[in-house]
Amino acid sequence: MLLSWAGGKESAVCLFELKSPEFKIKGLISVATESDMRLSHSGIRLELVKKQAESLEIPLTSVVVGPKDGTGLKSKLLDEELEVFKKGGGQGVAFGENSSADLRQAHELLLQRGGLNLILPVWKWKQQEVLRVFLGLGFKAIVTAVDLQKLPATFVGRNFDQEFIDTLPSNIDPCGENGEFYTFVYDGPFFQKRIELKPGDRFEKNGYIYQDYKDGTHFN
Repeated sequence: MLLSWAGGKESAVCLFELKSPEFKIKGLISVATESDMRLSHSGIRLELVKKQAESLEIPLTSVVVGPKDGTGLKSKLLDEELEVFKKGGGQGVAFGENSSADLRQAHELLLQRGGLNLILPVWKWKQQEVLRVFLGLGFKAIVTAVDLQKLPATFVGRNFDQEFIDTLPSNIDPCGENGEFYTFVYDGPFFQKRIELKPGDRFEKNGYIYQDYKDGTHFN
């Protein structure tokens, strides 16, 4: 089984749920854009996702898509990687989706094309349950992107913790399930080593403000 890895809180909770005899994680898979070598939603650098995989001691397949390759779940390069995975004996791919019927359908269509099974470890979990597991287990994350139509720019770059959650407006999903914000996990269970982050510049793109981070080990 592969785990679709976005590097944030849902990915971390999924990883915890899949660490059981029932499942065998063969690797992580992430999609980045060729123009900036970042994951499209969170804006996190692919090099930091690779650091996560190294710390977790799980192989990472990184799919880097250009303008001619399609985007996201419709990328032909992703289809090709999943075909290679299936030929190697792989049977399913897990996603961290827990509430969006549209995303679930998109995942189903992707895996139907490749003849693979869809695994949703946290599907229909209440948001408070996701938070209870994430925070209760001691995962550590930073907010890397914020939708400026839903939250002020001051929310980006903050630690994703109970204090952050308590300061969210009442109309904002505490897990950011509607795209209000995105996170990057830098420490917690299964991590052999904390990911050191060096803050960079902030930048705006497509209505979001992003806090850039680099590999902090280069600056020690």
